[in-house]
Amino acid sequence: MNNLLTVLNERVYRRGVEVHQLPLLSLFAASNHLPDDDALRALFDRFLLRSHVDNLNRDQLPRLLSAGWELERAAPLESSVSAADLRALAQQVFEVELTGIAERYAEVVSKVRDLGVALSDRRAVKVLKLGGGISLALRPVEGPGLGLLVFRYVWTVRSRLRP
Repeated sequence: MNNLLTVLNERVYRRGVEVHQLPLLSLFAASNHLPDDDALRALFDRFLLRSHVDNLNRDQLPRLLSAGWELERAAPLESSVSAADLRALAQQVFEVELTGIAERYAEVVSKVRDLGVALSDRRAVKVLKLGGGISLALRPVEGPGLGLLVFRYVWTVRSRLRP
């Protein structure tokens, strides 16, 4: 557990005396259950966005299995985006001017916390960065507060999730 947290926080993997620097850009994970103990909550907190997906109905399962098998057999898709492209895009996020929404954002964070959503200070900063990325991607289409839609996906307790 500590090794995984170190990888996420420091981009370093330690194995005995070996130390490996990891060029991690992002990490995605899936789980069948939400963590309910303190040790796993620290790890869960590192995953910024959450989306609950129900299993398919019985009558949809054959189609899923067929499509999934075809994907497993297919050759890997080639990406037109390189790691360098992603790093350059990540740097552009810091060019987005967010000072005009600081007070409004702080108010939204407080309201989200008042609703019982555990949003750590660390995650609040990461959500702000994500909002900057959304603003960057949607320019000039963005309307007021459009980047704040990301709060729909920062829930910590599934019962707090509303459609």
